[in-house]
Amino acid sequence: MTNKISLILLGLLFFTSCIFDYSYEKKLIGRYYLDAIDSEESMQLSYKDEDSGVGEGIIGETVFEVGWNDKFIVVKQHPHEFGEPLNNQITNYYIVKVVHSNHYQTIKNNIVGPLNREEFNDMRKKLEVPEEFENSLRFDNTD
Repeated sequence: MTNKISLILLGLLFFTSCIFDYSYEKKLIGRYYLDAIDSEESMQLSYKDEDSGVGEGIIGETVFEVGWNDKFIVVKQHPHEFGEPLNNQITNYYIVKVVHSNHYQTIKNNIVGPLNREEFNDMRKKLEVPEEFENSLRFDNTD
């Protein structure tokens, strides 16, 4: 019986690895990560508990560009609903104030957005967010 269960589990692992052949995880700063499962279109910004590795998405699909320093993360996102095609005609902007907390609501309260480009530029000046970051990533397959 144990061999049958092992074979079934091995088969399921193989099957899911064929379906979800793309996986991405990148630590930005502190507990903030970019992650995606199955395609770049599923890229999101997450906040993870470093002990358990469990995370919560804080900016959903599809994140296609980020810049960050020790105080802020700037995110560009094309809205994407499950089962729908990616809408790269719309760009949402977010400003995330980097905080070190274990409380999801505290993390969410330090996110400004979604903003359009004009609102983003105004808020960037108000919060004194730099225009350029030394650290940045862009995913071209979603643009």
